[in-house]
Amino acid sequence: MTRIRRGNGVVFLGILVGSLAACAELPTGTELQLRLRESISSFGTERGTTVIAEVISPVEVNGTIVVPLGARVPGYIEDVRRVGMGLVRESASIHLIFDRLELSKSSSLPIQGEIREIDNARETIDAKGRILGIRATASFSSILSGVAISAASLDPMLLAFGLSSSLSAFRIPESEIFLPAGTELHFRLTEPLKIDAQFPAPPALTGNLDTPLGDFVKSLPFRTATQATDAPSDLTNLVFLGSRDAVERAFDAAGWSQTDARNARSYYGTMRAVVENQGYREAPMSVLLLNGAAPEFTYAKTLNTFFKRHHLRIFGQPQTAYGLPVWTSSSTHDSGIGFATGQKTFIHIIDENIDDERDKVANDLLLTGCVEAVAMVDRPWVPRDAFNSTGDALKTDGRAAVLKFNACTTPVRADAPEAPERVRDRPFLTQRVARNTLLTLRNDLLRGNLIYQGFEGTRMAIKSVRKSATPTATRSITLGGQPFEIVPGVQARTSKLAPDDRYDRRPTFQPSPSLPVTYQTFLEFSVSGGYLHFGNQRFSTQRLNATIQAEGIGTLAVPVDAVNSLRNGWNLAANITFNAHRHFSHELGFTLNKTQVKVSLENSLIPPGIVKTDAQIRQFHYALLFHPLPNGARLRPFLAFGSGIQLIRTVESAQSSNSLLKFSFKELNALYSAYRFGGDPPFEGGGIFQPTLHYGGGIKYHWTRRIVLRADYRETLSRQPDFWTKSYPSLVAADIGDGSKLTPGPLQTYGLLRQQRASVGIGVTF
Repeated sequence: MTRIRRGNGVVFLGILVGSLAACAELPTGTELQLRLRESISSFGTERGTTVIAEVISPVEVNGTIVVPLGARVPGYIEDVRRVGMGLVRESASIHLIFDRLELSKSSSLPIQGEIREIDNARETIDAKGRILGIRATASFSSILSGVAISAASLDPMLLAFGLSSSLSAFRIPESEIFLPAGTELHFRLTEPLKIDAQFPAPPALTGNLDTPLGDFVKSLPFRTATQATDAPSDLTNLVFLGSRDAVERAFDAAGWSQTDARNARSYYGTMRAVVENQGYREAPMSVLLLNGAAPEFTYAKTLNTFFKRHHLRIFGQPQTAYGLPVWTSSSTHDSGIGFATGQKTFIHIIDENIDDERDKVANDLLLTGCVEAVAMVDRPWVPRDAFNSTGDALKTDGRAAVLKFNACTTPVRADAPEAPERVRDRPFLTQRVARNTLLTLRNDLLRGNLIYQGFEGTRMAIKSVRKSATPTATRSITLGGQPFEIVPGVQARTSKLAPDDRYDRRPTFQPSPSLPVTYQTFLEFSVSGGYLHFGNQRFSTQRLNATIQAEGIGTLAVPVDAVNSLRNGWNLAANITFNAHRHFSHELGFTLNKTQVKVSLENSLIPPGIVKTDAQIRQFHYALLFHPLPNGARLRPFLAFGSGIQLIRTVESAQSSNSLLKFSFKELNALYSAYRFGGDPPFEGGGIFQPTLHYGGGIKYHWTRRIVLRADYRETLSRQPDFWTKSYPSLVAADIGDGSKLTPGPLQTYGLLRQQRASVGIGVTF
């Protein structure tokens, strides 16, 4: 029987098997791992366009390679459907067909098959092999933005804050499909393929090594451990022999990216990648140690999602081999995101077949031309059924792939297109804004109604009950357009090594010294409240000239001064802060101030009359914050300066014994008057819109790394509000009886309106 090995298998045999049958057959279901040699896009690629891919994992039969690395696989675009402006469809699709396998320049075979997966991508494949794009409005960012904007639409100032905050903090993901050169595909044969060819394996690693290769590999540590708890975790499965520069150049050419350090910016990038359903190629990894040492390099490879990625950690070793530095590495494939019920947190779930990832890394490096020799070394002392620190199984044959690098001065890049790029990946900015607006409106209309929400809730409840009744079914939920698997989150388990092996011992871990605690943040959400004071409470005086017809006296002119003042009150504020620089931050804020307007009618002949009415001052502002202490300090005082807009309006007290009706009346009146944008007189339910100047200072203190306490003192300057001028026509037309008339006089104001706020609050940082 012919034995087929497919997928990510790397063949490391130096001697070909001469008894191979003349013709080998690859059965239906055989997978070819392919890499695109050019970019394709649902927006810019036309139907009928030719596409070239290459084989990135050899296929062997009976120990002999029959499909080599680098074999070309031509194809074409059979159908493409773009989102466009979002009027017809919400998601894109591409039907990509591969119909030839070119083993060499003179050997070409027809093939039949279909794409079954795009490696580490958010796109999915349907039953017909078509590539399906995401629905952008299913992402967390779209959902959160929609909720925030809907809630904020009751007030224009709050709406300005909601819009600017959501657009600044999170983006709507791109709706069109874009697969750049270097994208990796899983292609499955749907018909058997007969091949009459064989190809040599990579050069075997031999030559001048001081000790046998097996003994040399035995001297290397093979089990990593967590930094905090020293729990055993991933197994090492790769050994590199080469200079630091050669290793870096090879991985860069192979399409791998060095990951970012774990800090505020990378935590924020990770959060955005999850919320926006976007990729984050340099997303940080958790810290694992090997014999107490942190990795020298951490590399990852993904396309456009945070949920799946290839990743590895490379550790430096004190030994040398062939006169070259030695590096050892642990490699695994994050195949999804899960919620660990044991740890109550989200974790990456890894593919338990870690040998596939070992072979994947080796194949990628071989294709760069930077590897001159390879070997596979048996390690019988390595456990075959270990578990990592989060409880994921690690299944392996125990072997390590040893790769010897050359200087790698002119590597072959995985992302280099075969021909000049001829596609545009997405529309222009103006088109994207218009399209995203239409998609959002369409989504709200189709899915934001009670009927759809009720149906969807019922469907999810029934689905949950059915899964609970089936113990063998994998528990999962779909959030933001991506699946999350529910896992038990068991603690790591260990395996006993063979008792007769002299390496039957655990490495002596020497935990590295603890790093200084940093309170560095990139994004902060906070709420605060406090006391509201006015620096000049008397803000204006309106002269009212009353002409009264008095019996026996005739016409009498009575001047009355309406003295206007604002009483102290309270405030509530919501802020979002972007700590984009070492000493500077950007703050967007919304503040609701509650106060009271008092009008005193004063005349020398009569006692004063006093009228009071509740008032609100709603503000939206931007401020630039300067911090004397750098980002990362636990205590951070700051100075703030910026500008904004505000809406001042009076609030009539509705006469109703029903508190709910009273509140509803006031809010509907507020909504109506707010969006009149100053069209109605303030004393008749209207509002006053004004630009403002905003300044002040405060202090922030990190209670924990994620919780911050804050105290603020802010002052807002604006023109004195004019409550009277728009009411002049009503005053003149007022009938005050007996032929008397009311004529408005001059309005006197007293400097600028100074609003002073002292508040305390709490925030969450990322």
